[in-house]
Amino acid sequence: MGQKESGVPIGVSINYYGDPYFDGEPIPTISFGSNPIVRCKDCRAYVNPFIRFTDGGTRWICNFCSCFNNVDNYYYSPLTSGVRNDIEERKELQYGSVDYVASADYMNRPPMAPTFLFVFDVSKNALDTGYLPIVTASILKAIEANAVPGGDRTVVGFLTYDDKVHYYNLKSTLKQPQMIVNTDDDPDFLPLPEDLMVNLADSKELITELLNQLPVMFSDSTEYDTNLDHVVKSIGILTKVTGAKVFLFESSPISSKFPHLQVTQKPGVKDRPELIKSTASLFKNYAVELSHYYVSIDQFVLSGHNTFKNTATLSDLSRYTNGRFYYYPKFNSYLHGINFDQEFYTAFTCKSAWEAVGRIRVSGGYRQISTLGNYLVKARTNDLLSLPVCDEHRIV
Repeated sequence: MGQKESGVPIGVSINYYGDPYFDGEPIPTISFGSNPIVRCKDCRAYVNPFIRFTDGGTRWICNFCSCFNNVDNYYYSPLTSGVRNDIEERKELQYGSVDYVASADYMNRPPMAPTFLFVFDVSKNALDTGYLPIVTASILKAIEANAVPGGDRTVVGFLTYDDKVHYYNLKSTLKQPQMIVNTDDDPDFLPLPEDLMVNLADSKELITELLNQLPVMFSDSTEYDTNLDHVVKSIGILTKVTGAKVFLFESSPISSKFPHLQVTQKPGVKDRPELIKSTASLFKNYAVELSHYYVSIDQFVLSGHNTFKNTATLSDLSRYTNGRFYYYPKFNSYLHGINFDQEFYTAFTCKSAWEAVGRIRVSGGYRQISTLGNYLVKARTNDLLSLPVCDEHRIV
């Protein structure tokens, strides 16, 4: 019975990369070797327990679109009472959830190393919140506990910013970290590109030293302005080759050099519905470009007392890159530090899949009206979701 007959709209919450165990059993892994994964020629649905085989096993009927599909020789099996003789060997015909081993046809490029980029606001306003020692200690804790996803392949990088953007050379042959400051207001400036994103295992000592230094390195800062516009451009330049999961921390007003990005003043009561609307398309445009690079941004926005943040506009960076947006109004490290630490640590260490896409297919009689969540619909499609980093907690 379809929706027209039932009159009941249906919503489904999908956790693409959730717990891989069901009733104590791992989700089966299916490999077709060098042969193509069996899919419907019309709607492209995968074979599943609800398809029907006919004509002695030489054809099968799609349960989504009712299309008749021929069975290739490598997948053929005779039928007994309408059931394949090899049904016990075909987990994809027994389980609703399976993992297919993807062939090269499903990849735009070879798998990249899991990459993390940490971007810290080190302006006076941000440092006064006390957030920086909390987050650097949390990263160190994850490193020491070997809780960082990716193992020996993991790549990390660090940026800090106030009115300028600061890069860090962490090449393993150095004796100590090197900070390089972009003083030219040129977002396309990228010093030593091969040394800014480094293997975590190879440069572990330098990374540890940097994280211990950062909370005191800017302790005497008197710079209140920030240059978030250039920071986002720097993120794209650093990560467009490999993709990345980015953690962006922001607390201060956006640079006065970019008045179109200034934080909206707190409106009157009758105008407050406008707060849920983005007031500029700039961050959305950046986010769409970053999503094409397989970059996902988790934002941690902290505001001080009596400070209003234009969260609707800022959150575009996360909304269109399959990221998360954390907002801490009136942040106080003593009151909110534990919660802040736990949320960041969970986001950093959770099990993740990289460079993913997602599509929801429905049976005849139903129509997908909308999809809710942080994602970007890929160009030239109307339902293929771009999920640059899909972790175990993300739901659409």
